[in-house]
Amino acid sequence: MEWFFFTLLAFLGFGLQDFLYKVATSKGCEPSLTTISFLLTVSLLSFFLGLILGLEITQGLIAVALANGILFSITTITRLEALKKIPASIVFTIIRMSLIIVVLWALLFAGETITIKSGLGILFSFIAIYLLKGEKK
Repeated sequence: MEWFFFTLLAFLGFGLQDFLYKVATSKGCEPSLTTISFLLTVSLLSFFLGLILGLEITQGLIAVALANGILFSITTITRLEALKKIPASIVFTIIRMSLIIVVLWALLFAGETITIKSGLGILFSFIAIYLLKGEKK
């Protein structure tokens, strides 16, 4: 049941994080500056946590961190731009459906399997994206 606690904590954390994105756009913050401030905060906290825990920094970790930083920057700026144009209820519903991509990558590259129930969930997610794309402000 330990996995459930961590999953719930991540769920709440991502919800609060996404709310902060909405706050930033509603206050008229510049997307690039918002992205840099979020990225620097995460980087500094991660660095000091790594020092405290004595984690080893490898070349592989640096490569993954660089790729993640680039993707984080791109997705944060595009998320903030979308939030300027359409309601958060649409933006975050569609963005969170990106989890489908995680499942597909896990199937293709991590050797995971999928159940019929999960497959139907993915299908319904695509239907939801189709239905949401027509909504206006």
